[in-house]
Amino acid sequence: MPTSRLAPLPADVGIEQAAALPLAGLTALRTLRLAGDLLGRRVLVTGANGGVGRIQIQLAAAAGAQVTAVARAEHEKELLALGASSVVADPAAAVGLYCSSGAAILFAWRDYMPTFTEASLIAAGTGALLWVVLAVAFFILAAVCEGATVRAAAEHDAERPFGLGWAWRSGVATMWVIIRFRLLLLALILPVVLILAGLVFGAVASIANNSGGASVGFVLLGILLGLAAIPYFIYLFFLDRFGSRAVILEQLGARAAIVRAHRLLFKRLGRALLVWLLAVAVSIVVGILFACVAALIAVPFALIGVALFASGSAAVVPLIVVGVLILLPIVLIVQGFLTAQGSTYWTLAFRRIELEPPTPSYYQPVQPAPPPPPQVTS
Repeated sequence: MPTSRLAPLPADVGIEQAAALPLAGLTALRTLRLAGDLLGRRVLVTGANGGVGRIQIQLAAAAGAQVTAVARAEHEKELLALGASSVVADPAAAVGLYCSSGAAILFAWRDYMPTFTEASLIAAGTGALLWVVLAVAFFILAAVCEGATVRAAAEHDAERPFGLGWAWRSGVATMWVIIRFRLLLLALILPVVLILAGLVFGAVASIANNSGGASVGFVLLGILLGLAAIPYFIYLFFLDRFGSRAVILEQLGARAAIVRAHRLLFKRLGRALLVWLLAVAVSIVVGILFACVAALIAVPFALIGVALFASGSAAVVPLIVVGVLILLPIVLIVQGFLTAQGSTYWTLAFRRIELEPPTPSYYQPVQPAPPPPPQVTS
């Protein structure tokens, strides 16, 4: 390293302090560079008594800014000596005032980070583990229910007797194959999702670094990839609908079911698209009707809740609880019914999509029989 970039260590600065200084100093310098020209501007430094905050005060004051430091009252003299024009103790009020005036605000994010104790970390880990267990359980349950619903719809279409227990056992029998099938579909979806997420992250990082050209490039790439992903996701939708029924009704494996769904889609592409468009149209109509009915039920609760909240009544919480207890079962029942109907619709479509239309028979008029020849008598 060139000696021009080195500075002697002051006698009153320890090695530990010197080792920590570059991190705090570079962080403070970075925040000031992002804020732009500070000459004559008002600057609010939060967490001003920390290592980053103290350097921010000195750099901002040296740049010609009027600095307000957010810290406790006992640190006021020290911060004023570093270059702060004033010191305030309420960060929320100071940030609100500076936001309304358009001044630069230099945050010390560590002052706003939650404090994690051992108990809170254990509780968070337990909650995350519980969510994972529930997600896996519902994933497995969905595989069983799909197998049961598809098999029951096929038996009903074939006019064969079936029962709930028989349908459940059929779903259990195909459960693991359906799970492997879903995981294969997830593997097909994941790369596109990761690429889109990377483009979004790149666009956000470019905007944060004031790189206009790069941000525009990321946004354009994201839009193009998003448009290209639409037909790909529709294709995966057909693989899911046809492939899962190939697993359940034709007893195929996961990979064989994907191949079967792919071939069936392109063999009967016109019919498949027609079935899909009909399903989309029906879903839109049903969604509008359901939204209207839900609004008729939810709007009175919302109006009563707003009135109670405006009056400061404590009955708002019980009203919310009652509304949730009424609306949530209705939503779950309706959603379950519509999901079952959609599953039946695609099961019938899968069973009939390869059927050839019957040959039309035209009416042929019956020719009258010729009259018998006259009998000659002698």
